[in-house]
Amino acid sequence: MSPQSLWQEFPELYRHLLPDWFREPYQPEALATCADCAMCRPDETRYQVKHYQPDLKCCTFYPDLPNYLVGALLCDTRPELEAGRRRILGAIQTGVGVSPFGISAPKVRELLYAHGDSGAFGNSTALLCPYFDGEHHNCTIWAFRNAVCTTFFCKFNDGRAGHHFWAQIKAYLSYVQVLLSEVAIRALGMDLNALPENPLANNDRPVRLSAADLDGRVDAAAYQRLWAEHQGAEADFYRACYRHVQGLNRDHVAQLAGFQGERLLAAVQSAKADIDHPKLPQRLQRHPAGRLHEEGPEQIVAEGFNGLTVMPTLLWRFVTQCDGRRPTEAVVAAFEAEHGVEIDRDLIANLVQNQFLRESECD
Repeated sequence: MSPQSLWQEFPELYRHLLPDWFREPYQPEALATCADCAMCRPDETRYQVKHYQPDLKCCTFYPDLPNYLVGALLCDTRPELEAGRRRILGAIQTGVGVSPFGISAPKVRELLYAHGDSGAFGNSTALLCPYFDGEHHNCTIWAFRNAVCTTFFCKFNDGRAGHHFWAQIKAYLSYVQVLLSEVAIRALGMDLNALPENPLANNDRPVRLSAADLDGRVDAAAYQRLWAEHQGAEADFYRACYRHVQGLNRDHVAQLAGFQGERLLAAVQSAKADIDHPKLPQRLQRHPAGRLHEEGPEQIVAEGFNGLTVMPTLLWRFVTQCDGRRPTEAVVAAFEAEHGVEIDRDLIANLVQNQFLRESECD
């Protein structure tokens, strides 16, 4: 797959707000095949590896949507977004999780998600996203998805390095979401100090449930205090938030983001450098997390960071010969001489990134 700009992974609104660095080319995550979900293929289940249900996929998550992205969707009149607009307007009508900051998950849903075990994600209908189209198995608000949904992939071309890279982008974009949602609120004349904590700012916040939360209803008095004169015109408020953010540019955002924004962007750039220029450890040994499921004369099936991987049996033999005692280059040279092959160093780096090999713990 040809390289593309990172912009193509983000909602379009960000293209004039985020630093030019995000024009950088990158190799799309070819292993995360959303249209034909790699985690839903039935042949993987016979090896008892992690998988998702085809009618749920990775959409077992209730995203917090910042006010300006809600407004962007409501302002977009394209017919293909009608289902998303309808669902967002329905969420606003209920009032549950609806605040000047945006639309957040009901607290009961937060509690369920926080206490689900690792097998619940991708497999529990109770966690299914309210914006998921069950008929077509896709997202009705994808063009205006939040930081979590923008940066989530089930598999990565570069294994752990790819996972780390997107985690750093999520941290950066989440910070920008909080910043822009609060800038928009202030621009519309609301006093941030009079509002509760921004729910976008802390995804690990402890969940305490009121009677209204437990019943899935709105505390009318608290809701009126929250929205004040904007109550009843929440959709218009969100549209105005979008129009304000749309009027900003990358210089505005950089100035608002300050040192923290620079620090988070530097972490993204460092993670990208680790992908582009991987370094091999001085000594390698087999990673205990890499499990062999099936071995044949020509190829093997093993489980690593990305799930199941099919690789040549000869390459797996190389993995098993990395004992952690000899220098990496010595192991490679001996193996190449014995088998009359050449092993690409990027391929070895990929074995490290996918947890088939790791840096030696030997002294």
